[in-house]
Amino acid sequence: MPLSASSVALRNDAEAELSALINQLSQCTGSCAPERSATIAKAACTSVLASAELLLQ
Repeated sequence: MPLSASSVALRNDAEAELSALINQLSQCTGSCAPERSATIAKAACTSVLASAELLLQ
């Protein structure tokens, strides 16, 4: 079933969710691996690229 304009996430909502993901993943107790920032960036990019909305456009 294709997405309709009424079911597409609003940009502000998508940005808020992505920001929440980044904030949640970046919480560290001081013993995180040095490559953690790269991992967080990959997770954020993957979540955007894997969204159905982007795949359909």
